[in-house]
Amino acid sequence: DHLAPNDGRTGGPLPDSFAADQWTLNKRIVARQTLLGIGSILPAFQGNVPDALRGAYPSANISKDGWLDGLDPLFSKISDMVLAELIADFGRTGFYEADGFFDHTQAPWLSGGRAGRKGREGSRPPPASAPQPARGGAARAAAVFASMRRADPKAVWVYQGWVFRAMSTTRKGHEYIRGFVGAAPAGRLVVLDMEAEAQEIWRNTESWHVERSRVAMISARVT
Repeated sequence: DHLAPNDGRTGGPLPDSFAADQWTLNKRIVARQTLLGIGSILPAFQGNVPDALRGAYPSANISKDGWLDGLDPLFSKISDMVLAELIADFGRTGFYEADGFFDHTQAPWLSGGRAGRKGREGSRPPPASAPQPARGGAARAAAVFASMRRADPKAVWVYQGWVFRAMSTTRKGHEYIRGFVGAAPAGRLVVLDMEAEAQEIWRNTESWHVERSRVAMISARVT
């Protein structure tokens, strides 16, 4: 993607024709890769939503920064619609990216309360090294993966592991990582250790605290 999927506003707006052309181009790319035996990763729903959704669903648990809680019933509904649309056009590729949870400190799935329209304005989030108990991350990770598996029973979740960088330095962070990563079944999660040139997180977390058969690790070292 050209913009981080959690960016709500970055210039623009681009014309509808741009989005249509990108969609058509990506369909050609995926089809060609499939023909060559190369896998493709489709973007699954990860919870970031437009501001207007709060007005349409005032009871939904949406943070002030625009993140819908993975345990909110609306999350599953939107996820099912997004993946149905993608698979209808691109087919089941088997690999689905849902990063989300970039900052494990600001959204309501950590505060335990509803953000609503006012959210947590004026409050400062806790440091990134102090996530909530592991069960919170595990429950939401399980919900995200379940949405993928409903759309594609053979789904493999692709996740950016750099998010765990700060967490890998504290005991509480290690507990959160263990719960989050362990929520996916064996062999159904690919963690991209994307900052391995600076810090090999998989080493600091004893291979993400799970058996090696559960997680496929891709470590990109820059030399």
